[in-house]
Amino acid sequence: MTASCATVKSFRRTPRGERQERIKQSPNYVNGHFRNAGADFDTDEPGWFPYTFTLLTIGGKARPSCPIPCIKTDLHSLDRSKDCIVWFGHASVFLQLGGVRWLMDPVLTNVFPQRMLLRPFKGTTDYIPEDIPDIDVLLISHCHWDHLDYFTVTAIKDRVGKVVCPLGVGEYFEFWGYPKEKIVELDWEDSFDLPAGDGRSAATIRALPAVHNSRRFSAQDKTFWMSALIQTPGSSLPRVFISGDGGWGLHFADVARRFAPIDLALMENGQYGECGGSVHSRPEELFREIETLSPRMVMTYHNSKYSLAKHSWSEPLDLAYEYAQSSGRMLLTPEIGEQVFPGSGSYPVSPWWRDLPCYKKD
Repeated sequence: MTASCATVKSFRRTPRGERQERIKQSPNYVNGHFRNAGADFDTDEPGWFPYTFTLLTIGGKARPSCPIPCIKTDLHSLDRSKDCIVWFGHASVFLQLGGVRWLMDPVLTNVFPQRMLLRPFKGTTDYIPEDIPDIDVLLISHCHWDHLDYFTVTAIKDRVGKVVCPLGVGEYFEFWGYPKEKIVELDWEDSFDLPAGDGRSAATIRALPAVHNSRRFSAQDKTFWMSALIQTPGSSLPRVFISGDGGWGLHFADVARRFAPIDLALMENGQYGECGGSVHSRPEELFREIETLSPRMVMTYHNSKYSLAKHSWSEPLDLAYEYAQSSGRMLLTPEIGEQVFPGSGSYPVSPWWRDLPCYKKD
């Protein structure tokens, strides 16, 4: 397939057939659109063209003037018996828990149209699809360009066991050549058990609410979005909550009530402000979410690779670090590519970005 044809395939794909009929049965699908719980589907995020203009004109302190550090880890040689976390910048995360390998929202290429809208910071593009080993579960939180990359997910197709995604997003994967039997689509509160091979469940993932949307080019909220809870009995992190993209909502209290204790919360942190409307968590909302969840450890993402809002590139990192210092929360602060071993008792918690030569200048 030529690059131009692949680019066309990467654009929006509207659910159809049996998939669309299932979508229509969802209580979260109203008048032809998915909606946030207790809210109209139409959020206050600006439309495609105003937001695209904003992305094209963001500059200044929103982008670092020096490279972001990156540690190149050989993921293919990782011992499956060791629990491990590796962050690739922005929302792309590798999790190895109880021998199960998860890859979340991988965006590891820089091809048009992403090249125009998602301009990665210097130093953040060392990881490419070929660096990804066999994955048990490819987890996609929603269909936005900075979370669902056609070129990455098609490159790793033969190394993926299952794709777990919200309702409707499976349309992309089937259109892009993934076998239907590999795709698991979840509505909020649906769960999927990953079998261990001996009749037991190796891990369970549950789709949970998030306050967001799903525009990809011009189609608004035709596919769903989600947060998620991964439960892996016997691992060093039995309960991992993934916020997905989204703003503050009452679902955080519900998650805390039903699933505490949370061992690790992976929380969206960055790309907020006037461009994000109510569908991204502002810093004060992030801290409220963490206090509500009360996790044993926190790691934030959605920063350090792209500028999708006008705040300075280091502001999300600084504010989260200062919050952790004042609240006593354990905030993991790995560099891109750094291995975090949650069962080791030794964790990266220092503000690495403040050592960069451009930190004070920017």
